[in-house]
Parts: sequence; C-alpha cells; structure tokens
Amino acid sequence: MEFATYYFTLLVMLASVLAAVTCFSAYLVSRSRAMILSFGGFLCYFLDVAFMLQDSIAAVVLGGNAGADAGYLLMRSVATILIGDACLTFFWLLVCDFVGERRRGLMAVPPIAFLLLSLGLLMGADTPEGRFWFYSLRMIYVFWMLGFGLFRYLACHDEAERTRMARGRVVFVVVAVLAALVVAEDALLFLVLRTDGFMLGPILISAERNYAENLLFLAGALPAIGYAVRSLALRFEKPPADESDERAEHREGIRAPPSAENGMREPPGPHPGFLAKRLAA
Repeated sequence: MEFATYYFTLLVMLASVLAAVTCFSAYLVSRSRAMILSFGGFLCYFLDVAFMLQDSIAAVVLGGNAGADAGYLLMRSVATILIGDACLTFFWLLVCDFVGERRRGLMAVPPIAFLLLSLGLLMGADTPEGRFWFYSLRMIYVFWMLGFGLFRYLACHDEAERTRMARGRVVFVVVAVLAALVVAEDALLFLVLRTDGFMLGPILISAERNYAENLLFLAGALPAIGYAVRSLALRFEKPPADESDERAEHREGIRAPPSAENGMREPPGPHPGFLAKRLAA
C-alpha cells in the first residue's frame, strides 16, 4: 500500500472512531436514540476500513498460496458483507428514527434483502460486471434510505414536522452526490477500464476500495461529531450534581435548625415572669 493511501486510510479510521466515541459519549448523557445508532454505524465502518490494512498484512503472510488466498478472500468477503450490512442498517434505523417510522416489519426488510442479495452476488463476483453489482449494492441501500426519507417528507402534511425534517436537506444533498460518485467510480474501474487498479500520482486507485465512499462517510462524520459535541456542551453548562455534594447538602438540611428562611419559626423562649420567680426563689 502506497504511503498516501496508507495515511488517507488512517485518516478515515480516525474520523470514524472519533465520530463513534463522541456519539457514544453524547448518548450516555442524553440517552438519544440517534446518538447510539450513529455510534453503531461509525464503529462498523471503522471495522470495515480496518480490513484494508488487514489485506496488506494477509498478502505478506499468505505469500501467494492460491488455496490460502481463496479461503481468505471468501472469509473476508463474507465478513465485509456482514459488517457492511450492520453499518448501513444502523444508518437506516437512524433515518427511520428521524422520520418517525416505527413499523418493525418495514425496518427489517432492507437489511435482510441486502444480506441475501450480497451473498447471491458474491457467487458471481468473479467477473467485472458481477463485482460492480456486488460493490454497488451498498449505494443502492443508501439510495433506498434517501428515497424513503424524501417520500416521508413529501407525504407529511404537518408544517412543523416538515420544517424539522427540512433541516437535514444539506446532508441529504451531500449524501446523494457522494453516493452517485461512489457508483461512478465503481463503474469506471469495473466496467470501463476493467482493471484492478492504477497509480494516480502518489495515490493508488484500487478497485477493492472506493475513495468516494470514504469521502461519503467523512462527510457524514462531521455533522455527527458536531451534533454530539453540542449535546455534550449543553451538559457541560448544566452539569449534574455530584453525588457526594448531594449527600452533603442532604445532611446539612437535616442538621440545620428551623429558621424563618425555610418557613418555620424558632420555638419561643421561657416567659419573663417565670424567670423572675425562679430567681426570687
């Protein structure tokens, strides 16, 4: 792996794990469903990108053993399908949460369909056309999310809800453009050039990875990190009381004598006549 590609891969992994960590931190303080779903999606993409580095190590370890290479590629492909399915499904559930979709049957159809279609296309991934459809299935899943979100927006008649959903229009456009670039990059490599890769200056353009897809997830990580940081900032401005401080205040409240400040009067002292009689005695 060339140095430029290597460091770009590290950048993508760093952004993915940073987005996952900040989203999980925001979930801990807000219990937001969107944050825990974003955490799962970016964590899965981090693992997906990590396979890029694993491939470089496997190429050295296996040493060109054809049987070992075939077994590794099969296991690696199945693992990529499972991780990719989990990653995209987290974001699909995030879209469902955003538009208020709660039908479990509908939410379960896309991940099952993606898994079955991916396993079926894997059998024919030994041709350029088969590889194109195998890798493009991820973006078909993404376009399904965009189309479903757009449909729910157009079908909504509540102006307040439409205004809330319209806040995501920038993310919608950016994701749509980058997803189209992902498909275009795969079509160029698999259908037009029909090559496994080539050098573009210091960058290795490989058919086994897609730089537009990396940019897509980087573009998604930025607003996720921003939203999570704002949630954490709100908690920082109004932090929860420390448990030890609460116990101390509780003890002070018990020990504090009644006073006019808390709505109670101090008990009256002895009558002056009573004190005079005692002194005379």
